[in-house]
Amino acid sequence: QLSRLNISVLLLHMLITLLFVQIPVFLVDLNWPLADHWQAYLIVLTVSVIGLIGFMALAKTYKNAVLQICVACLAVVFTLMIFSQQSIVYLLVLICLFFTCFNYLEADFPAMVSNIAPAGKKCSAMGIYASFQFFGAFIGGVFSGTISELLGIQWVFVLASILCSIWLLLIRGLDATQKLKRYTLKTTTQTTSLALQQ
Repeated sequence: QLSRLNISVLLLHMLITLLFVQIPVFLVDLNWPLADHWQAYLIVLTVSVIGLIGFMALAKTYKNAVLQICVACLAVVFTLMIFSQQSIVYLLVLICLFFTCFNYLEADFPAMVSNIAPAGKKCSAMGIYASFQFFGAFIGGVFSGTISELLGIQWVFVLASILCSIWLLLIRGLDATQKLKRYTLKTTTQTTSLALQQ
């Protein structure tokens, strides 16, 4: 379970870096001046936060379904980017959908790692998780720049959509872990928090 989460966060940060290398190019090509790109990012941030709230509410009942929906939506975003970036509205809708899903997964994965990791090894598990996260950002930038230079930008999104499809298979059954219930035990010397299986 932890290995699948580590690979998941690697892919997630690989994809966001891969996309961020290309977004400024698209906006400039669509006659959006570089100095005004903050306006696009503000729109994306606002919409994605609203979408995140909706996903979080839905996840209370359908957690695993929301997880798979988010990854499936990422695959859809990159597939649609293969075909056209001829409209500002079209591009912003896709980026908003990407960041809505990204924000949910970015918040959910660390919580899952913390729940799954054995007691006494949570810090080690989070450290390994963080290493995969930053390595994903590194290889995302390298792949995005290299592939777009050698094969063209469209192939960057082909690679991303294929990875998302594989990722969707990887996370099937990821919620199969036993849920934990936390108790706080107060003693005369210290307060200890324990995670006990129901």
